[in-house]
Amino acid sequence: LRRVAYPLVVVGANSIAAYLLENLFLGLVRDALTRHLGADAFRVLGPESEPLVQGGAVLLVFWLILWGLYRRRWFLKL
Repeated sequence: LRRVAYPLVVVGANSIAAYLLENLFLGLVRDALTRHLGADAFRVLGPESEPLVQGGAVLLVFWLILWGLYRRRWFLKL
C-alpha cells in the first residue's frame, strides 16, 4: 500500500506549499506549458478533453516540485 499512497504522502507532507503553488503559480505554469509545448499539445484526446489534459500536466509539474521539496526534506510549517 505504500507505493499507492506515496504520491499522497508527498503532497500531504508539504500541503501548505501545494496550496501556495496552486494559488500563486497556476496561471504561470499553465501559460508556460502552453507556450513551450504548443497550443495543440493538450488536444491529444480531442478538444473536449483539453482542460483535463492541461490540468493533469499542471498537476504533474506541481507534484514534481513538491517531490523535490520532499526529497530534500524541506517542509513549510506554521
